[in-house]
Amino acid sequence: MILSGWKAIAQYLGIGIRTAERWEQGGGLPLHRPIPSRRSHLVANSEEIDSWLRASAAWRRHDLTLLTHLERTRKLLAEAQRARQTLHQRMETLRREVAAMNAAVKNLELVQPDKKLKGSHGKETSK
Repeated sequence: MILSGWKAIAQYLGIGIRTAERWEQGGGLPLHRPIPSRRSHLVANSEEIDSWLRASAAWRRHDLTLLTHLERTRKLLAEAQRARQTLHQRMETLRREVAAMNAAVKNLELVQPDKKLKGSHGKETSK
């Protein structure tokens, strides 16, 4: 996954922006600047960051807290993305069903303009 900007990179790592900046300066956090300059836009590849973390001192000290947090975050993010896709699919299905029902009601009104339709509670309604 491509991360763009300090905010996205810091969120991915579960740290503050300033900490991410320090890690770049002192620890070699793998970032890429399309236009080389200290203040230019930057991007990072999540797989490169994960590899860097595994090779870092935290990994050698067996401090697995950060890596465990990253793995859990990644799983939750994937789950949220799947749930969002499912929600969008269901919403689209509902939109189509409502449109079909509205078309059917209009068709009935055109075919039988003088008759009143009964509402969901058995009461007569008129338009």
